[in-house]
Amino acid sequence: MNHPHPIDCIESPFSFPPPFENGTDASLFVPGFGGLPVKLELHLEDRFTRATLGWAQDLPTTTRELAMLTLMDKITDRPNWFKEVLDEKAIPKLREKALGQKLISTKAWEWCLLELQDKARVFPEDKRTLVYNTGAGICKSDTIVDEGTRTLLKESIAVFMDSTLAAHDQRRHPAQPMNTIVDPMMYPLIYGKSLYLDGGAVHVADLFGFISKAKVAPEPRSENEWNRKQSDRAGWSLNHQRLPCEAEFTGDTGTEVRVTSYINGIHPGFETLYGAIEKLISHSIKPWNDVLIKDQRRGRTPARVKMYGVSCEPETPCWRKYTDAGKKPGTAEYYTAIQEAKAYCDLPDWDASIESYGTKSSSMYKTTDDIEGWLEKGNCLGFLMWEQHDRLVHPVHPEPSDAYSYQQWKTGLVSEEICKENLTRSNCQYKCPDLDPSFNHEFYNVNLQDTFRNKGLQIIVKIVNVKLTPENPDFRGTHWHIEGSKNDHIVANSLYVFDSTNATASGISFRQENDIYLDDHCDVKDDDEALEDVLTVFAITDKEHIVPGYPCEAPALQELGSVGLPEGRLIAWPNMLHHHLHGVELIDKDKAGCLSYVVLSLVDPYYRICSTRNVVPQDRRWWAEEAIIAAIPPGMIVPREIVDHINSFTGDWQLNPTEAEEVKERMTEDYERHRDLLMNWPANRYSFSHSDYNMFDVPPFLDMRYADGRSKVERGRV
Repeated sequence: MNHPHPIDCIESPFSFPPPFENGTDASLFVPGFGGLPVKLELHLEDRFTRATLGWAQDLPTTTRELAMLTLMDKITDRPNWFKEVLDEKAIPKLREKALGQKLISTKAWEWCLLELQDKARVFPEDKRTLVYNTGAGICKSDTIVDEGTRTLLKESIAVFMDSTLAAHDQRRHPAQPMNTIVDPMMYPLIYGKSLYLDGGAVHVADLFGFISKAKVAPEPRSENEWNRKQSDRAGWSLNHQRLPCEAEFTGDTGTEVRVTSYINGIHPGFETLYGAIEKLISHSIKPWNDVLIKDQRRGRTPARVKMYGVSCEPETPCWRKYTDAGKKPGTAEYYTAIQEAKAYCDLPDWDASIESYGTKSSSMYKTTDDIEGWLEKGNCLGFLMWEQHDRLVHPVHPEPSDAYSYQQWKTGLVSEEICKENLTRSNCQYKCPDLDPSFNHEFYNVNLQDTFRNKGLQIIVKIVNVKLTPENPDFRGTHWHIEGSKNDHIVANSLYVFDSTNATASGISFRQENDIYLDDHCDVKDDDEALEDVLTVFAITDKEHIVPGYPCEAPALQELGSVGLPEGRLIAWPNMLHHHLHGVELIDKDKAGCLSYVVLSLVDPYYRICSTRNVVPQDRRWWAEEAIIAAIPPGMIVPREIVDHINSFTGDWQLNPTEAEEVKERMTEDYERHRDLLMNWPANRYSFSHSDYNMFDVPPFLDMRYADGRSKVERGRV
């Protein structure tokens, strides 16, 4: 089957999924090859979602629900949590501790307990649990990967690291704590340079057997500078693509796989390491099933706390009543108003840090006993009440079960209002949009092992070692990012910690993109305090940016929480969630330590992309290794000069470690540029219009100075 040169580089969804092909029986027909554009997107319903214009939460998750999610994550970190939540003797202690946490009310705890009990009943068989599952979710397990596999992985990676074929990142940057031992950005597909097979396959047992039939990978059709910049901004690369390996399912059922093409960065001679990675892929499939998102709008899980709007308490006193009464000394009305004002002003202030009433702060008078004297000086009683109300007023965080019960929620019946007397749209001070009253959530299952059994999966492998020494005792963590670029079509990841020695506890944080325009969702126009209340209830933190008239609204992002990374834990998450790894440091400062983990990235199986089945290995050392094995008797020591001489016969399509590092640096520059654009300019932003301000001027209230002399503009991330 002959295909023309790549037709274009225009991102345009096909009316139906094209018949992708990267097998042995036909010409290569994948993005960038066989006439297909590099920038190829399937329709949303024909693929899994990922970052960059993929999926966003309809509304941000409420602060109350985030507190509930954090609580459930922490409880499921306990060794015997699945027994404790079903044990009537252990539950009271869990309840007491939970109710001491911010925003965990009695209703919130009762909901969490029911949900934890349902999780506990299936945990012994599943060996995994979902956390932070609001729309999207993260799957974690400390037992799904057995100790034998962990030991096998650790030992085989140690052997690999000691070999001459390991990545040179660890040797070139000895002072850098994070060393990527197997790096998918080393020896990637390079358009216009890499050699590929247009039909046929690169066999693990004969890496260079078909090299005479290999062709140079086509370059995307040249674009003008403007189009190239647009591609760059959209997250596409016209230069590189990561190369996944092929993983085929074995047998007729189950999740066991066999890697049938070389893993980029690991020579097939490391058979034990290949076997350990195969086991890790197999263990990742069911967690991926739990987190992959196909529905582009509603995600996998409905909200636990349904948001009708934001109301505040206590009620506003009648300013005119107290102002008028304060002007009538000696009357019964005057003394009644003073007594009411005393009682009101003695109430403790609202402490937003603990979401409760705290201590009494100072006011414009010393004690409530001197209110009468204060009024005799011509002051206004109404203003006094206003000042105290300002200290007390706070938004009310909605509760779970205000709209529907836990039993209704877990079956998707989330359009009912079963507690109208508790929370209805009519008593909300600031309104949320009208929602479809017939809306119910439809749960769905994903089964990679069934749907793609004949096709197999494409997996990108990365192995990282964070090495800590007395000279370099700490690692600061990573930036917010997603895995890969658009070319890689990564839809899910799993991370497995196989070694954590003499290092403090690490973790990984996640955040999601929201789909919200504040003017549509909340009737708070021209009301900065109302906006502040909405942001508080929705746990939106970039308040300095979300202000009327500010020319660059904050990215519509919301941090969900963090998951711990102890040794032996596997976590999986959809690639539409941004993530960053926490820093670690040595526990014993006089000894070395490490945090070592494997990241497996799943290429969307509704696509096929160019893989190591198609691209001839580009590591020049592999070529020399194969040539020596073929020409020299086993056990014979080969002088370095002969190896260099053999290497001299290779073409410029192969790379030595130094050249590979240079390619990686260029690819990293592209990736970091894409990452920064995505992190700072996602598809949505927190928009809020205000006609009173010129959009190119700093609003006056932003220029107010704090006690340290800095303004909000100077203190905020503007």
